[in-house]
Amino acid sequence: MYAAIAIVFLILKDWGFAWMIEMRSLWIAVVLMGGLGYLAASSFEMSAGSDWYREHDNYVKIYELTTVEVTKRVGSWGLKLVDKNGRSVEPGLTAAQLNPKLWDLVYNGILHSVCDGAEVNYRAVKMLQLERIGQ
Repeated sequence: MYAAIAIVFLILKDWGFAWMIEMRSLWIAVVLMGGLGYLAASSFEMSAGSDWYREHDNYVKIYELTTVEVTKRVGSWGLKLVDKNGRSVEPGLTAAQLNPKLWDLVYNGILHSVCDGAEVNYRAVKMLQLERIGQ
């Protein structure tokens, strides 16, 4: 995506493709931008199953959570999940919610764990709409 944006910008800037021949050093910049974009996208791994959630090499059992917290990050919100075995993951809240099927699995596990007595901070109650759990 970064490389495509750079190519479109350069074509519009020079009103043509002359930059491809005249400034070959720009190809290095375009390739580097594409590589950085690939690395940024591939470094983000998360998946979920019927009773687990994994981010990178860490996973938790989502129906055995003991702690559910929403934390403040620079420019965003984080979600801290800790299970009864002490395993924890801390994904970005928005990143987890961007995949609706994955988020449904995780959120159902959170609801179940909160009903079973998991500790929840105030931000999690408000942002995950957990006010009516157990009523």
